[in-house]
Amino acid sequence: MGAVTSEIAVVIDTHIRLTKCSKITNITDWSYQVKGIFGHSYTVALDTKVCSCQVFQKLKIPCGDAMLGADSVGLSHVQLVGDCYRTQSWKDTYSGVIYPEAPFGELPIPPAIASLNLQPPNTRRPSGRPKDQRIPSTGEIKTLDCLTYVI
Repeated sequence: MGAVTSEIAVVIDTHIRLTKCSKITNITDWSYQVKGIFGHSYTVALDTKVCSCQVFQKLKIPCGDAMLGADSVGLSHVQLVGDCYRTQSWKDTYSGVIYPEAPFGELPIPPAIASLNLQPPNTRRPSGRPKDQRIPSTGEIKTLDCLTYVI
C-alpha cells in the first residue's frame, strides 16, 4: 500500500500526463512559472502549496504545475498531498477502539423522557381511489387518445 490512497495516485498520474511537455522557469527557490503547451501560464509556490490555477488549493492534491516544480527541486509528489488523502491518516482515524451499540434496555432512560407519552401523528388517508397517473418524464409527449405516451 502506498503513501496515498489509490484514487489519489490515479489523479496524480493524470495531472502528470496533462503537463508533460510544459516549460518551467524558476522565479525564486520555491516559486516557479509553468508555461503549458497550449500557452497558459501558471505560477506555483511550493512552500505555501499555492498555484494560480487554484487546483492545488481547492483539492489539496498537487496539480501538474506543482509537480513539475517539485521535480525541479527534488521534492516528492507525496509530500505535496494534503494529510486527509494520506494512507497513514486513514489508518490513524480507525486505530482507536470502536465500541458496538448497546442492546436495547441496557442504557438507563431518564425519568423525564420515560414518562412522555409519544404517539404517531394523527393523519388521515384521503378518501377515494388513489391517484394512478404517472408524471411524464422529460422527452415524453402526452397524446390525447387513451392517454398514451410517445417516447
